[in-house]
Amino acid sequence: VLDTIHYGLAMASHYPIPKTIAPPKICEVVSPKYSFPLSCFQSHQYVKGRVALVGDAAHTVHPMAGQGLNLGLGDVQSLVTILEKANKAGMDLSTFLNEYATERRRNVTISLGGIHALQRIFGSQDLALLHAKT
Repeated sequence: VLDTIHYGLAMASHYPIPKTIAPPKICEVVSPKYSFPLSCFQSHQYVKGRVALVGDAAHTVHPMAGQGLNLGLGDVQSLVTILEKANKAGMDLSTFLNEYATERRRNVTISLGGIHALQRIFGSQDLALLHAKT
């Protein structure tokens, strides 16, 4: 224990603790406040021919749950897996695109349902829900 304390003190003497900097003060607001409606969207068709929609082209999610990037990364992972499957089998890369569409549509639909439920819970003014979410 003493060796650890000694080591920590020695390191602290070489690397001083940085000073904290306060955020800047807001002096004035130079533009009007803007807002946009929260929305969720999912394409009816993820694949057509040799074209596959990925990320925000396939689905959009409002930022409330912070899942847009995660869903897009899931799309990429799934698409790469499907393309590798076709490539290893020596088949045309578009052979299994419908599997990609089915898998992603199912997973994104579940996620959008959960996100929509969160939006309804946290956007509700119902007294019971107000107490439940705190």
